[in-house]
Amino acid sequence: MSDLKPISYAEFGHNFIRQVVNAGRLSQEIEGLLQETIDGSLKRMPADLIVGSYSFRVRDVQVEPRLELLPKVGFRLELFGDMLLELRILNIRADVDIDVLINVDLDVETYEPLILKLVPRPVVPEQVRLRLDGRNLPGGLLHRAQLLEPLVREQIVRQVNKRIDSPSLAKAATIDVLKMAQSSRVSGKAPEAPVAEVAGRPLDGGSPQDTN
Repeated sequence: MSDLKPISYAEFGHNFIRQVVNAGRLSQEIEGLLQETIDGSLKRMPADLIVGSYSFRVRDVQVEPRLELLPKVGFRLELFGDMLLELRILNIRADVDIDVLINVDLDVETYEPLILKLVPRPVVPEQVRLRLDGRNLPGGLLHRAQLLEPLVREQIVRQVNKRIDSPSLAKAATIDVLKMAQSSRVSGKAPEAPVAEVAGRPLDGGSPQDTN
């Protein structure tokens, strides 16, 4: 009796992309774009009494299949990062560390003869989760920092959506599987690292907890 386990064609598509297609380059593109863009400043009325400047850095990228889409094929990029929020409240300055989780959903589109496109969907605020570390802040300052949380989330959503529509990302997300296969046969080179190896890739330690 064969030990082979039958799977659906859609499951085969998920496995094929995870094991054969190197979608890691897409996560690296998004990572680079976010590192370049998510920084700036914001203010909270009245009279701009609370002013904050922030900078964001991606720490880890994970790629997971979106099995709920079956029989369609899709993935989710989970980008874990660190954000430093520098607050200036009147004459008081305080730094707040924020753990950030950004979920970017990808649809897989297919074109003839064997071309795949990984298309990021626009991010909504619910896909950005923040956790403020207020252990070193007085209660009053922590409360004021929390007032800026919706503004920080809005900035992240705006910048992510602006950058995932960039031409460089679209190029990285277009994969000619037939060309890859022909190149591999001609050169005798081993296939590129599978997307599964992207999951859990440590850049600077572990991942933040998933909190709102």
